[in-house]
Amino acid sequence: MKRVVKKIAALFFFTVFFILFSFLVLIGGKGNSNSIAEETNVEVITAAGEFVGPYENDNYVITSDVGDRALDGMHMGMDLDAGYGAKIIALTDAVVYRASNTCEPSGGYLGNWCPFDNVASGGGNYVILKFYYEDQDYYMQYAHLATVAVKTGDMVKKGQVIGTQGHSGNSTGSHLHAEVHYGGVYAGSTINWVTPRTFLEFK
Repeated sequence: MKRVVKKIAALFFFTVFFILFSFLVLIGGKGNSNSIAEETNVEVITAAGEFVGPYENDNYVITSDVGDRALDGMHMGMDLDAGYGAKIIALTDAVVYRASNTCEPSGGYLGNWCPFDNVASGGGNYVILKFYYEDQDYYMQYAHLATVAVKTGDMVKKGQVIGTQGHSGNSTGSHLHAEVHYGGVYAGSTINWVTPRTFLEFK
């Protein structure tokens, strides 16, 4: 009789544990999604005219283009260098979809996944601008910043300074990482990815 009771008790606790575990996995999966497109409380601004930037001036070099590279495989953005502290500007009128400045401005190294969030882990300090262009919403990410001059929900004008170049997060040196997706934010992913050259003319 005792064995039967023990088996029933063990089965009961196992069932409760399994249900709780499944619930936590479900919630965690939703919270760790790479896309934040489900956030609908951020206004969308339609881009007009020519796009500008990404720096306040054109005195920069391309340090890593889009495509496969030996360091980490497929590189989804453009890496640029105009010098630590160089001012970075908004490519068009837009809404700041997400801004994060919790990382050490010059504390980058390979394997540093700051800010450890579900949007752009490893991106260091970053700004994501949302704008509407040719019947599609786009999300431009500026990553590895030293300083962030805007906050989530701000409306920015084309050419407005949104931050400065830094060396934060998963970074081997001071640079700006520019990456674009449509329909949501999928940092570092090929999902809904477009080359930044779609909007910016890099020298």
